[in-house]
Amino acid sequence: MPGRRVAHMQMGMAPDILFDLTPGALRGVETAGRTSGGRAALATIRNGTGAPARGGKRAQLLARVDLAEVHLSLWCAAPRVSIMERLKP
Repeated sequence: MPGRRVAHMQMGMAPDILFDLTPGALRGVETAGRTSGGRAALATIRNGTGAPARGGKRAQLLARVDLAEVHLSLWCAAPRVSIMERLKP
């Protein structure tokens, strides 16, 4: 993300990379990768499995009211596929 400076990295908490630490106005990127599975594996991460307790990253991040701006960055090594999606604003 050109022009952005990483302010903090949160291992295990979404979003993983924060550009702004302002309470109530967090800006950042949620990242996830897979070694295999291609676009189908990335779609499962993004959309979830359909069960309420296993919602995808997209729904989880959109539900967060403290995120003013958030992007989702997903990639797979084999086959080589990536998805970058702006979720907010």
